[in-house]
Amino acid sequence: TVSYSTTTGLGTVTQNAPGLRPQHALNYDFTLEYYLEPVGLFSAGYFRKNITNFLVRTSEEIDFGADNGFGGEFGGFTLNTTSNGGKATVEGWEVNYSQQLVFLPRPLQGLTVFGNYTSLRTEGIYAGGARALAGFIPRTANAGLTYRWRKLETRLAWRSTSAQLRSYNANIFAQRSFRPYETTDFSLKYAFSPRLGVYFDAINLGNNWPQNYTGDDQGRVTFADDYGRRFNVGFTGRF
Repeated sequence: TVSYSTTTGLGTVTQNAPGLRPQHALNYDFTLEYYLEPVGLFSAGYFRKNITNFLVRTSEEIDFGADNGFGGEFGGFTLNTTSNGGKATVEGWEVNYSQQLVFLPRPLQGLTVFGNYTSLRTEGIYAGGARALAGFIPRTANAGLTYRWRKLETRLAWRSTSAQLRSYNANIFAQRSFRPYETTDFSLKYAFSPRLGVYFDAINLGNNWPQNYTGDDQGRVTFADDYGRRFNVGFTGRF
């Protein structure tokens, strides 16, 4: 698949790789859970994955000349494809907490708080050496609260992600990554009956979206998406 840029006169070539070999992983997981009275959970865990022939999404510039693999066409274009790497590891830990605060006075007994945090480290053996794996988020955090009272239910959720590698390239300055960003969502539901209800959702209240940068400098932003906030209103029914 070829796409052209009217600005530069170049573009991108996206190519499937029918010769891909399957990747294999040996997984180790350890989790400790503690249940809180009357409704709640605290857990902590460690995980590790040893991967062989890991799949990696690569992005590189197509050479000029008749032997560039495309009959001399698309010189200077960006080639996006998937290939097999060597060995890779993914390891990290995570904590999770959720609890319904029934010990609070009415009507706050319907309040539930939750939060979780994940930290992981990745490393893969590429042709140019060892680097982090693309497509993994090194640090992720979620937190929020829900509230139920009679026929009303509300939810407020916050999410934060660290910088993350999205596309690998042997040239570090051509690697593509996302900058850290945070999102906040709010939802409200009211049930007129067990079968009929109305809802309102506010998605990404802060209007924060991923920004792509190259290399190790987060200031080298190549593009930034801005889709705005989204609001949904509707009815739900079961018949």
